[in-house]
Amino acid sequence: MISAMKKLLLFGLALGLSFGAMADGTKDAKKTTKTENTRNKIEIINPTQTTPVTAAEFNLKGTQSVERVYIGKSANAYSVLLEEQRGLDYNDELGTYAFTFRTDPATYPAANNSGNIISATSQDGDNWTDTWLVNTDDAGRYPSGVVFNPDGNTDPTQALVIGAGPVSTGTWTHNFFSSSKINGEDLDLQLLEVDPAYSGSQLIRQGMQATTDGYAHIMGSKYQDNGSGYSTEMNLNTWYGEYNGSTFDWEAVDVPVDLKMRTDGTTFNFWTFGSAWANDGSVGYMWMIGVTADIENGYQPVVFMTTDKGESWDEIEVELEDNEVMSEYIWATNGLEGPMWPQCTELDGVVDANGELQLFVKATGTFSTHIDSLGYSYTNNLNYIYNIELNEDGIQDVIYVDSIVADDVPTDGEYALGGAAGWGSRLRASRTADGSAVFAVWTDSEDPESTGGENANPNIKAAGRMINGDFNDFPTTNFTADDLYAGFYYFINVGQIAKIANNEIHIPVTTSVSPAEFGTGDELTPTTHSFVKGVKFPWTVGVNNLDLASSVSVSQNNPNPFTGSTTIELTSNTVAPVMIEVSNLMGQTVYTMNAGTINNSMKVELPARDLQSGVYFYTVTIGGESVSKKMIVE
Repeated sequence: MISAMKKLLLFGLALGLSFGAMADGTKDAKKTTKTENTRNKIEIINPTQTTPVTAAEFNLKGTQSVERVYIGKSANAYSVLLEEQRGLDYNDELGTYAFTFRTDPATYPAANNSGNIISATSQDGDNWTDTWLVNTDDAGRYPSGVVFNPDGNTDPTQALVIGAGPVSTGTWTHNFFSSSKINGEDLDLQLLEVDPAYSGSQLIRQGMQATTDGYAHIMGSKYQDNGSGYSTEMNLNTWYGEYNGSTFDWEAVDVPVDLKMRTDGTTFNFWTFGSAWANDGSVGYMWMIGVTADIENGYQPVVFMTTDKGESWDEIEVELEDNEVMSEYIWATNGLEGPMWPQCTELDGVVDANGELQLFVKATGTFSTHIDSLGYSYTNNLNYIYNIELNEDGIQDVIYVDSIVADDVPTDGEYALGGAAGWGSRLRASRTADGSAVFAVWTDSEDPESTGGENANPNIKAAGRMINGDFNDFPTTNFTADDLYAGFYYFINVGQIAKIANNEIHIPVTTSVSPAEFGTGDELTPTTHSFVKGVKFPWTVGVNNLDLASSVSVSQNNPNPFTGSTTIELTSNTVAPVMIEVSNLMGQTVYTMNAGTINNSMKVELPARDLQSGVYFYTVTIGGESVSKKMIVE
């Protein structure tokens, strides 16, 4: 339960807000590596500091305020416990938001039970209209929902909202698929019985998405249970529904996952799943976290790809052992040595304009000392967020995004709702409609020391990049640290597609559980859902005129490693000044150089000067374009 001091703080804030907004309530894949843009520059006040800077010292101060708009209420917090549910969606064609959730019968008298499902839609984020998706005696759980726009339709009220999720009648026996026009017409509810051999383990609830080719997609897991909640096998269970003019015809495909087995015959599986598709459905990806049979250790993304609407899937090679970028942060900043296997705990992704998967993962390290019965032990350090770029050839890039300050709130911890509902960083991915820019959104606490290091005072943070750029394009911003509800952004949902308006890119975000509701310390308290307006970045690139091909080329420095000096070669399609910045592992600038003006090509000599041995980055900026690469001083 929540401490008395925490409850008092929450109650006081709730009283102060009572008249405000809250009152409203497998083929072989070739592994390749790119070296461009492999860091996120962090501005540190003391540029001469050489001691690694810990995450707790990073500046998390917010720079803008946000607004919370009431959407609706659920009877309890279980509607939003899983961040993998895609409860929030934005359709760029129609400018329509949708948030799908379980109802509170006290708020919605027409509801038969708390498992009835509503999708609330809005054109502006201010005014929300309810559309029933399940209004029977059936009780849906963990719902996902998206907007589907039939081909040629321009009327938002004639678009459909689609919902899906598991159904509970005391046991998990069915999954529901529901659709309705936004105006309430043509409500269709389908209850599909789960495979009896997998009763209670075939739950669909992750990565729902509608594509412009007339399909909708969602996935889940399907496994054999050993009776203790552990799986003895694992299948990814992906569903695709084809629009027939009024409803959807759903089919499923099972994709076996070859996971490493424990000595007791159960799989190394972290119970985290997801999927993402290109707008036109030409390519799709799905993933989970686990230890595959061909990986020695470490929970890593297991990724599959399809090019035929989801009828067949090929596994992509994802090998992160001793990955250079991850090792530099996980190991070097903590003074560790030895083999590095990342321990990935959260992930989400989107498909970019090139059909590649931009996967965001939260990871720490697994350091093998071969001391336990399984042959290894864990050393958990600070958590970091990385952007992993993937296609059918495997990993194309790994880019550092930011550090996570606070630890996860455990389900049995002091700050968990009712000792049942814990949470992590709620790491989610979003993108522009055309896939030219991608974003990571998560929650973190500004002062976790006051809550035992846990993420009990979450604020909303986001960072993004153009897919040919880096995370200086849209730097990490704490959007809620300065506003009235700072530290009270629980159970966020993030729309996969962001909205561009008024030279700004607006990332759709909702938050659930108000301060007063959290103050009860009970996950069964009715839960308020609010839309968060103001999670936005300046947008100055013409979204429909983006040239994805870079006009700047920067060679790898030679020699590398080096002492004394090294040379890089540059080419550019434009005549422009050349600025070079050299920074250390933590993003601290150690020197800058005005290299003159480039006209087609040039060579530049970089001096080691007084640099200590170690890893550094050089960033070349030409005419507004920047490319970063790594170099090693011996």
